[in-house]
Amino acid sequence: MKTTKQHFKIFKSEAEKWVDYFSLRDWEWNYWHEVPKNSGRGLAWCASNLTGKRVDLYLAPDWENTSITVRELKRTAFHEVCHGLLGEVQDLFENRGVDNSTNSMI
Repeated sequence: MKTTKQHFKIFKSEAEKWVDYFSLRDWEWNYWHEVPKNSGRGLAWCASNLTGKRVDLYLAPDWENTSITVRELKRTAFHEVCHGLLGEVQDLFENRGVDNSTNSMI
């Protein structure tokens, strides 16, 4: 199924709600209705630039095997904002020698 401009509007509006809720306005939030370069399959993505305090959220234009509902769009937006919220924690793990494949310290 293809996501529409209206679907994107719902996704963005819900993401903005959670950005406000988590008080993340000191970051720049950008929204895209496309697949980011070098991405696999997914419903949406989050790309963070910690140094620049920028987060890009992407809504996939094509949702394979997933029904597009308002509930699913809102759930997906919340999920991606949480990635942005936790980006700094993820960066700490990645830059401190944590190996995701074994869940252990290198």
